[in-house]
Amino acid sequence: MSDPNETWIFVAACGKYWGAERVPDDEVAFVPNYISIRQMDLDDTDNFLACPDLVQHAVDEGWYDPISPPFDFAKVYNTESTQTSLSNKLRHWGALRLLTGVEYPDMDDLPFSVVPNRKLSKEDVAEVMRCHYEGTVWAWDPALGYTHPHSYRLADGTRIRTICTGSTDESSIMELRSSMPWFVGNVYWRTECRPCSSVYVPWYSGILSVPEPYTVGEQAEWGEPDPIDRSSAHWTFMGLGM
Repeated sequence: MSDPNETWIFVAACGKYWGAERVPDDEVAFVPNYISIRQMDLDDTDNFLACPDLVQHAVDEGWYDPISPPFDFAKVYNTESTQTSLSNKLRHWGALRLLTGVEYPDMDDLPFSVVPNRKLSKEDVAEVMRCHYEGTVWAWDPALGYTHPHSYRLADGTRIRTICTGSTDESSIMELRSSMPWFVGNVYWRTECRPCSSVYVPWYSGILSVPEPYTVGEQAEWGEPDPIDRSSAHWTFMGLGM
C-alpha cells in the first residue's frame, strides 16, 4: 500500500490474519511469493500494524512460543515449503542484488528492506521486474536445450523460476508524485504479458479513455483456449514473447 509519502507492505495470512510493516523512507523492499516481514515490534505502531489476534492465533496453533520472542511473522506464518522454496528465495535474493549490488550469501536470512546503492529510477525497477538472474550462476544456459530463460532446470535438475516468468500476464510500476495533482502525478506504468518482451506504457490516473487495442479481446469459457485476436494489444505483445 502506497501514497506519495509512504509505503507499507501488507500481508494477509490464513485468510483473516494480517500484519503490515512500513518501508523506511531511505529503503526499498521486495516481496517474492512468500511473507517477507520478519521481526515485528507491535508496540511500535509507527512502523508495524497487525490484527489483534495475529500472535495469539500462532500460539493457539502451536507455531509460536511466546516465551521465546521476538515474533518473526515470516518464520511463523510461512509454510515450510513456501519458506524453503528455492524459486522464492532466488527472487528475493535476485531483486536485492540488483537494488544494492550486494550478493547476500545467506538466502535463508534476507532482510525485509535494504538501502539501495543509488537513487532508483523507473528503469531500475523495470530491470528488477525483467530479471532472469543474468550474470549469476543461476542464469539460464541455452546449452541446456531450453528455449527460453523463464522456467528451467540447472544441470543438477534444480528447477528455477525467475522474477520475470513465462506465465507473467502483466507487470506494473506505480509512480506517485506528490508535487503534481493526482490525476497527472500518479502514473500506472504497465506491460502486457512478460516485461522482458514488452514495454511499460504510462496510464495516468486521470485518463478518461484508453487506446482501442487495449479494449479488444474476450476471455474464453472455462477450459477453452483464449481466442487469439491480432488487433488486441494483449495478443500483439504475447506474440513478441513467443
